[in-house]
Amino acid sequence: MFQIKPLSKENIPAALEKAERYRLLNEPMPTESICLDILEADPENQKAIVTLLLAPDTGVQSYVYD
Repeated sequence: MFQIKPLSKENIPAALEKAERYRLLNEPMPTESICLDILEADPENQKAIVTLLLAPDTGVQSYVYD
């Protein structure tokens, strides 16, 4: 069965750029997904946290506060 590999720390800058691009395009779902992948690899990543919080509302609170 196909298993998704976790994001490596060296790929975080490129992932952040992609998340920011999706955020600017008003695409909240991919923005959230990418930011959550980044935060799984680096839970203290401030850029990912800010990008996630600035993404259009899609219920992000459920991920952050549950």
